[in-house]
Amino acid sequence: MTEPVFRLENLHKSYKREGREDLEVLKGIHLEVGEKSFLTIVGKSGSGKSTILQLMAAFDKPTSGEIWFRSQNLSVLSDVELSTYRNRSIGFIFQFHHLLPEFTSLENILLPGLIRQEEKRQVLENRAASLLNLVGLSDRADHKPSQLSGGEQQRVAIARALMNQPEVLFADEPTGNLDSGNSELIFSLLAKIHSEYETTLVVVTHNLELARMGKTMLEIRDGMFAEGSN
Repeated sequence: MTEPVFRLENLHKSYKREGREDLEVLKGIHLEVGEKSFLTIVGKSGSGKSTILQLMAAFDKPTSGEIWFRSQNLSVLSDVELSTYRNRSIGFIFQFHHLLPEFTSLENILLPGLIRQEEKRQVLENRAASLLNLVGLSDRADHKPSQLSGGEQQRVAIARALMNQPEVLFADEPTGNLDSGNSELIFSLLAKIHSEYETTLVVVTHNLELARMGKTMLEIRDGMFAEGSN
């Protein structure tokens, strides 16, 4: 049996609140994410779906429980090791694209590769150009974010997340700020990436219609996966 890419064991996450009792967001999450999965997680605002993604991406640490990436227990890694994990193994697409406003589309996509410092710049520029073509924005290479529409900015962000050829691609409400037409375009693009690159894909969304484009859909309610999620 193939080892899962991720294994979450009895995951809890609480946040301190001054003068009030802790806010418990996750209440014992168990999850396995298989190789080349396309998993969507749905739930209402505040249900804990984005928290799961942030913990799996090592942007935050659980209050208790363990997160395994293949044979690595993320909870015992140092900050340097976690930074390496984020740069080498995963790509992350945010709801708010977080493109750097002073840089062009091509330069924004290049950044993760430049930070990694393992390949020549020309190799990286060629890959960035190829990724721009993948997301249909070859003619926007020299445009800065302010010159792009919301949908175009998010497509550049997707290309940037793919720059270091990650094993896993996370997307946190990637269509949350887009109209229905652009939302469908983004999800279709993610489905294409999953199919053509065989990338493990985990997407958080509140949009049930789009979530059904994934291969597996789980619903989270009040910090736990709902019974009957599939």
